[in-house]
Parts: sequence; C-alpha cells; structure tokens
Amino acid sequence: MIYAIIVGRKNSKGFPGKNKYKIFNHPLTFYPIKTAQHCQKIDKIFLSSDDPELLAIATNMGVDVINRPAEFAQDSTPCEVAYHHAYKAIIQNHQVPDFVVTMMCNAVTVSVDAINEGIALLENNANFDSATTVSQYNMFNPTRARKIGPDGNLVPFVDLSYFSKNGNVVQDRDHYETYFADMGCSVVRPHCLLDYENSLPPQKWLGKTIAPIVQKYGFDVDHEADIPAAKWWLQNYWDVKDILLHE
Repeated sequence: MIYAIIVGRKNSKGFPGKNKYKIFNHPLTFYPIKTAQHCQKIDKIFLSSDDPELLAIATNMGVDVINRPAEFAQDSTPCEVAYHHAYKAIIQNHQVPDFVVTMMCNAVTVSVDAINEGIALLENNANFDSATTVSQYNMFNPTRARKIGPDGNLVPFVDLSYFSKNGNVVQDRDHYETYFADMGCSVVRPHCLLDYENSLPPQKWLGKTIAPIVQKYGFDVDHEADIPAAKWWLQNYWDVKDILLHE
C-alpha cells in the first residue's frame, strides 16, 4: 500500500496565493495531484491544507482532504510537522502503508517516472529511509557562497580550507558536483514521518539515509519570477502532459 500526501498552506508572504496561481489554465496544485493520479503505484492521495480553496480543488479532483489546524500552518511550521499531522490523521482510518510519497502544492517539477524510481529504490534497498528528488546546481556550490560580515565585507560562507588543494580552491563551478533537494517529491518509509525529531536536518521527514532521485532543474515555486521556469519545465520534462491532451 502506497499513499501520497500533498501539503500546502493558505498564506505565503513571499508569493501570496502561489498554490492557486494558474499555469496553462490550471492552479499549481493541479500538477502534483495530476502526477500522483497517473502513478499506478499510488493507491490513495491526500491533500493537507488550512486553505478551503485548496481543499475544494483537491476534492473536485477526487482527492481525500485533511483540514490542517492553524497551529500547524504557520510561517514557522516545518514541513515535517505538516506531514506528521497528515499521516497521523490518515492512519486513524486507513491501513498503514508501506511507503508514503510526499509532495508540495507549489512544486510542479515532479514526474511519474521520478515517483516510480523512488519507490523502486526503497523496494530494492532496505537501508534507505527515503528517496528524494534532487537537481544538480553546480553554480551554487559551497565554495561560491558568501555572507556579509560584521564590517559589511563579503566573506566566504564556509571555511574554504576544506576545499583547498595545495592552498588553492578550484574556481571551475563544475569541479564540485552539488545536488540540492528540489522538493519535487520524496518517497519515505512511515517511521520517518512518525519519528522525524531523530532525522537528518534540514528536511527532517526524510530520515537519516536518503537515496537521490536525480532529475533536471527541479524547484518549488516560491516567487512569481519562478513561473516562467515552471512553464518551461512542464513543457519539456513533465511526463503527464501528453495524457492530458486526451482527457
């Protein structure tokens, strides 16, 4: 048994209403739901939110909904808390699943293939707590990160001596392969959602041992400037778009 849990809040300070922002005449929330619906390995889909409009979208698409209390829908609420609340609500009335696919309303860069790959990774390796989508962004590798020091001067964000070779830090951005969790989807074992306090930060719903699902240029939409890139990704990498043309 495999469930999908999709989470999204009503309020967003950086991009108000982002989960309902329309791309190609559909709200962002439509895309992770539709992807999950076309994954034959997912048995049931749930959407957790404090937003009545998001819950209505999910209901109209045939998805079970979970009303998230306000205390679990604050700016400071970590995603693992939202997933934990949703999972606890689900298993009160449903069978305990083998795996849970976790997704976000504002993350459209997820494919059926990625979900299936994550499920296969856990099925074939009991040592992994989870599998999560990652994208390679070498241009953001740690050697390039800076922070503003007390005197207003830009200084390295991390100790560059860790990366030095013969006293020099390699300048080529592709020298350091750098992968970021892109929030497309994760496939997790249920214990990760129940015992997240003992997991590896910052995405503490992923447990301690995490397998990569490598995809192209994934990200979650957090700013209106991300919308053109989301359209481009859907046109180039989404593996459900051809099915939609016949619905």
